[in-house]
Amino acid sequence: MRVSVCACVRAWLTISNPSFVPPPSPGFNADCRDLVKKLLSRDEQTRLGNLKGGIQDILDHKWFMGYDWGLYLKKQVKAPMVPKIKGDLDTSHFDPLGVDDHTDDGGYVDRGDWDRDF
Repeated sequence: MRVSVCACVRAWLTISNPSFVPPPSPGFNADCRDLVKKLLSRDEQTRLGNLKGGIQDILDHKWFMGYDWGLYLKKQVKAPMVPKIKGDLDTSHFDPLGVDDHTDDGGYVDRGDWDRDF
């Protein structure tokens, strides 16, 4: 699944809204919604991971119940999805870099010898 930059910005604007509630969806069960809501709390005094228990509060969250953090630390957890690639140079799982990715606003002025000491 590829996600565009615009989709990421829209997602950020949505979740940074103080009234954001993660939507119900098949991959977003109640425990997952609870985790996301607590991680994205605008109030740092109540934000999960920023409380007295620190990172352990996140690791102990109900959504991670049954997850083997020991296997994770040993790098022995199997990836839930491994993309099929056609070769070493296959970039089909990345967004294409288009000519439109940069817009010249006219603010840059080349001052000449800025790089002569390199």
